[in-house]
Amino acid sequence: MSVGKKLTRLRKAHDWTQAELAERVGVHPRHLSRWERGLFNPPLKQLGRIAAVFGVSTAELLSEDGEPPPRGTIAVEDPELRRLLSRIDELDGEDLQALKRVLADMLRLKDIEGVLRKPA
Repeated sequence: MSVGKKLTRLRKAHDWTQAELAERVGVHPRHLSRWERGLFNPPLKQLGRIAAVFGVSTAELLSEDGEPPPRGTIAVEDPELRRLLSRIDELDGEDLQALKRVLADMLRLKDIEGVLRKPA
C-alpha cells in the first residue's frame, strides 16, 4: 500500500477530514490531498509529524504490504497506547525500569485472575 493510501486509511479510521489532519500535521490541506492521491510523497519532516499524530512509526508508514514489521515491533490497535509506546525511548533507565515493573505486575495479576477463574 502506498504512503498516500495509508494516510487516507489512517485519517478515515480517526474520522478526520483532510483539513483536520492537515492542521494537526501543520501543513496546508492541499499538500495533504496531493500526498493522499499519490501525486507527491510527504517530506521526511512531515512523515515524522504524521507518524506522531497517528501514533505509528515512520517505518510503518513507509513499509509495503506484506513486508514484515521491523524487528522488535508489536501490533497495538489502540492509537493512544501506540502513541505512548512510540515515545518509550525518551524514558531514562530508572523510569524505564519502573514502567517494566508496573507492566509485569499487571500482567501477573491477569495471569492469576485467569487461573482463579478456571473451573476446578
